[in-house]
Amino acid sequence: MAIQWGVKSKSSEALICYCYGITRGDATNNLEARQFVVEEKKNEGCACKARNPSGKCCLADFPRV
Repeated sequence: MAIQWGVKSKSSEALICYCYGITRGDATNNLEARQFVVEEKKNEGCACKARNPSGKCCLADFPRV
């Protein structure tokens, strides 16, 4: 199992979405990943306060395109 670093890491293996297990590499290589999280957030499917160590939504951590 690979080590998954947090959002401060620039590694492609860094986990940026704790609710859905999306890594920085996933978000960079699949532009639909961010939209998926946006839709889940709208549908109240996220559990950011419980799963994300920061207690905040991960959308700000997605790479800018």
